[in-house]
Amino acid sequence: MKRIILIPLCFFFFQAAICQHNLGKVFQEFSPYGDAAANSVGQNYEGGYIMAGYSGTYTDTIKALFFRTNPIGDTLWSVRLALGQINNGAEIIPTPDSCFMATGSVQGGGIFMIKLSQTGHVMWLKRYQDRAYQGVGGLIRTSDNGYLVCGRVDQSTSVISYTAYLLKTNYQGDTLWTRLIDDGNPATFESATSVVETPDGHYAICGYQDNLVLQPPTMVLVAETQNNGDLIFLKTCPNVIHGQFCNANDLCIADNGGFMVAITATDDPWGTDWKFQLMKTDLNGDTLWTRVVNSAGVYSIEKAGSNMYVVCGTNHDPDSTAYRGYLATLDPAGNLIMERFYGSENCCFFEVRVTSDNGYVAAGRSLSSDQKEYPCMVKTDAEGLFTAVSPAYKEQAGILFPNPTTGLCKVCFPPGAISFGIYNQVGKLILSGVGQDSATQWIHLENQPDGCYLVKVVTGDGLVIQKIIKR
Repeated sequence: MKRIILIPLCFFFFQAAICQHNLGKVFQEFSPYGDAAANSVGQNYEGGYIMAGYSGTYTDTIKALFFRTNPIGDTLWSVRLALGQINNGAEIIPTPDSCFMATGSVQGGGIFMIKLSQTGHVMWLKRYQDRAYQGVGGLIRTSDNGYLVCGRVDQSTSVISYTAYLLKTNYQGDTLWTRLIDDGNPATFESATSVVETPDGHYAICGYQDNLVLQPPTMVLVAETQNNGDLIFLKTCPNVIHGQFCNANDLCIADNGGFMVAITATDDPWGTDWKFQLMKTDLNGDTLWTRVVNSAGVYSIEKAGSNMYVVCGTNHDPDSTAYRGYLATLDPAGNLIMERFYGSENCCFFEVRVTSDNGYVAAGRSLSSDQKEYPCMVKTDAEGLFTAVSPAYKEQAGILFPNPTTGLCKVCFPPGAISFGIYNQVGKLILSGVGQDSATQWIHLENQPDGCYLVKVVTGDGLVIQKIIKR
């Protein structure tokens, strides 16, 4: 499931901080290409991460961007793809053969699917231009080993007219069928931002419906189809409790078998009063309840265990003009369990995933002091605390010198250090101690075999991890 915003959204929000952390990873290596961002993130089979997004400038070319990292966020490879002037990488997911399937769009040039090997080699590329595809909302691998893409297709080049679509392919990207999803009313326009497969093999989408004559002008949309794309139901929800403009950015299967839908809503698309709303439906897509959670923009939701959901997005820092990455967990009734804020610079997370260690990884974009946008990522434990290297600590928590080492190594503890532990290649704790705030300490690895070790430092803000090589 995946959200891509298909209407203009402004990231202006206000919320008192519960707990704030420095950003986990900012990928500044893409700065020579202009602005860049990550729209999608996932975990691969080896424990690292894969991301899809874009990089470039409007004065030159914006290319679709796909890249892979190791488990601590170091970039292993990247692929930049240009099939037109403006290209966007929307989603990337692992495949059963340990490769990666990705999709994206080309302005005025349809959508595409691309299969990448573990090393980033392009295995094949397919383009879909039989319709005026203008955006990709989501990509999933289906239970029959094929793939399903959702988004928006323009019906006319002369007037405003668009509708939601589904594109079904086999495992090689060959088209099996396409469907347009609408209510048949010529005065309404639909767009799909996310898709999931239901336990009974059907497909469900969420998004929004615009209309020219009714109020409110934008409504939440939830629809379900058979596995051949034939529509079962299409429901719109005009009774959102905050805002005339609303977008269902993502959905997941709820604990009751219905759907949990993450919504961003406002009365003014260009204003500052955005709200994160959560909507729960039954099996037929009928709304059970809708509630405002807080003042935030939320773009991704995923089920995290049997009785919890995790969301990500952005939130306005009340003490400055900055916007921070936002991560929260909620119970089945929509009550907040935990919420965290990340980044001292303008930051927004676009997708969150539950990781194999029951923590979370979220990715998006960060605006740096040089006014450039960079892809960013944070990896946390189940409480939203860091389990990845923070760039603010690369020098000070730098944190190890020399590295590589022959055995003796100095640890420079970051501010607020509480304790530390050193783990070998199989995750066994071989050394631990008490952290010293902003101090240094020598550690001894002379009696340990050569290889890669992880040093984990617990601070008041979370967990900082850095690898050390002994040789």
